[in-house]
Amino acid sequence: MTTREASAPAAAGVLGFALAVFYAIFVRFYHAAGGTIGMGGMVPRDPPTIQFASFVAGLIILLGGVGCLMLTRPALRCVPAWVPVFGGRELPTALLATLCGFPALVGGVYAVVHGLGGIVVNLLSVLGLAEIPIPAGVWLNLDSSTMAWWELFFYEPWFVAMGMCLLLSVRRYALDKGVAAATVTRVGFVCTGLALAGGAAFVWMIVTDNVLVL
Repeated sequence: MTTREASAPAAAGVLGFALAVFYAIFVRFYHAAGGTIGMGGMVPRDPPTIQFASFVAGLIILLGGVGCLMLTRPALRCVPAWVPVFGGRELPTALLATLCGFPALVGGVYAVVHGLGGIVVNLLSVLGLAEIPIPAGVWLNLDSSTMAWWELFFYEPWFVAMGMCLLLSVRRYALDKGVAAATVTRVGFVCTGLALAGGAAFVWMIVTDNVLVL
């Protein structure tokens, strides 16, 4: 693996961690604490439940950021030297792949699908070509126009960027573990196809009113 091939995924790990920390603190934890900026005038019917859900989402996002670092930084995959017996050893590949690699792969595809689909749907919304259904059972009030602009220029681009960082971090880990570059490339094409197909399906369901956006 060349220096250039290694540097991009490694940088994606750092960027993924930074994106996760930013979003978790200034969006999810902020909203969990009762903040309203970026909510498009949304007023939830059950504020404690929505705030708790936002807090949990923030924790999951932080874990995703830590996963990006662990997958791209070999030093972070080692047990601290002060730990008896296992100190200094790298975490077993099967364990890290199961607890970190696979969730990052699935989460990366989901985030890209969410972001690409959301960008298209909200673009159609601001152009007046589609209406995004709002679950009345969850929100008392919502300025759908304002929310669409937030989604279009802030939330959905974050999903795309975070998803790409997760996927590139998994790629780096796979190459570090000796997986053939050709195999990694094939998996990458499959993930790209899934993301594009999922995004297209997401847009189709919204446009045809077959799904609600929560």
